[in-house]
This record gives sequence, C-alpha cells and structure tokens, in this order.
Amino acid sequence: MASSKILTFGFVFLLLLTTCSKSDDDTTTETETQVNAQDFSTSLDENPSQGTEIGTISASTNVGTLSFSIVTQSISGAINVDASSGVISVNDATAFDYETITAITATVRVSSGNTSTVISITISLNDLDDTTNTISNAEIWTGAMLTFTKQDSADPTTEENQDRITDNVWITRGNGGGQIFNIKKENTATKAVSPEDTEWALGSIDDIESLTFAPFRTTIKPQNVVGENLVLHLISDSIYLSIKFTSWSSNKAGGFAYERSTKN
Repeated sequence: MASSKILTFGFVFLLLLTTCSKSDDDTTTETETQVNAQDFSTSLDENPSQGTEIGTISASTNVGTLSFSIVTQSISGAINVDASSGVISVNDATAFDYETITAITATVRVSSGNTSTVISITISLNDLDDTTNTISNAEIWTGAMLTFTKQDSADPTTEENQDRITDNVWITRGNGGGQIFNIKKENTATKAVSPEDTEWALGSIDDIESLTFAPFRTTIKPQNVVGENLVLHLISDSIYLSIKFTSWSSNKAGGFAYERSTKN
C-alpha cells in the first residue's frame, strides 16, 4: 500500500513539473526587433557652406540603438550622414550647384543590430541669382565721377559721341530716338538686350550684393531714367560702376547725358 502511494505521488509530481515547464515555455518569447524610418525630402539654397546641416532622418527602434550609413548617393561625397544621430550635412559644397544639377539624391541604411531598413534622401536645390558669386571676383569702380554727354543729332558713329568705358562697351544713342546701345557690339538698339554685354540695376553700389540686375529696358523705362541711381555691370569685363542720367532727349534726336564712376 505504501509503495502504491509513493508511486502515485511521484506521478503527480512529474505531471505538475511537466505542466509548469510547458507554461514557462509558452510565456517566454523573444522580442522581435523593429526599425521604422521615413524617407527624407527637403529643399536647400544652392552654394551652401561645407558642414551646413540639412536635416535629421526621422527613425525609431524598439530594441537597442540606431545606426545610419549611406548606401548610395547621386554625387559621390556630396552629403554626410552622422552614424549615430542621423543628421544630414553638406560634405562637398561644390556639388550643390543648381546650374549643374537640380537635386541630390541618396539612399541610407537605418539599422538596429541585424535588423535594418533602407530609405531615400532627396535634396532639391533652389536656384539663386549668381550675381553675388560674380561680385566677389569683380572690379568695382568707385573713383571720381565722369560726365558724358551726347548732344541731339550728334553722329553716334564718331568717337566723341561714344562713351568708351572699356574696349568692350561703347555707349551711345541713335538719332532716331530709342534707347542707348553698345556700338562696339551692335549697330542699333534692340529693346530686349541693348546695350549688349551690360546689365543694370536700380540702387546704390553700396548695396550691390542685394541688387537685381537685368537688361536696361527691363530695369527702367528710358523716359523715367533721369535722376535715378543705377549700377551698371559690364559683363565681359566683370566691372561694376555707379551711373546717374542727368538728361534724356525726348524729341527723337538721340541726346542724353549721365555721370558715372571711374576706376579707382
């Protein structure tokens, strides 16, 4: 009888032990690593400085810590992605030139342990007026003011009736009226471009970096030009100078006069 009870107790104990083991196995599950990350898209002005921060990749994980690595990029070395923070920055500033390329793209791997996902990066470039870039290498004339006058009906083909500012730009005006033109490079005035090889802006040469340059007729109507402060850009010569018209003949005789700065 005692032996039978011992066997019965042993069976019950083993059954309970087995049940407990199964229960433990059923409740112990390994957490699956998940990595979530969003594609990154933004716009950036062209010609940024090296090291400029562009933005941060939005990403998360439920296990461990994230790491970031570039897989591909459309221009090698253009951007850098911080391996631990996901901050995107300019690595090669020369790559960010709108006239060469309008957008820089890349793919980035976002990882936690052995789990990862790949996202896309798109950086669209904003086109800027390159005037400020040319100014830094240009010659700016702020010397004594010179007065030039072409009288009504004076022959525009003679040297004394041309303001020969440089070898490339000779300003005069035809006797049939119309606007001024560059007789060195054109025979008569054309509204859209004359004077050829020049750009003009309303304003002071002291504010040159903020001025907007365009052809003469786009910048101002000739009949309104007298008394306005202008800046003249001689394109081929890469020279900027101040200019102010003091007269503009309206009787179709070709007369005009202005004062302009000279070389320092």
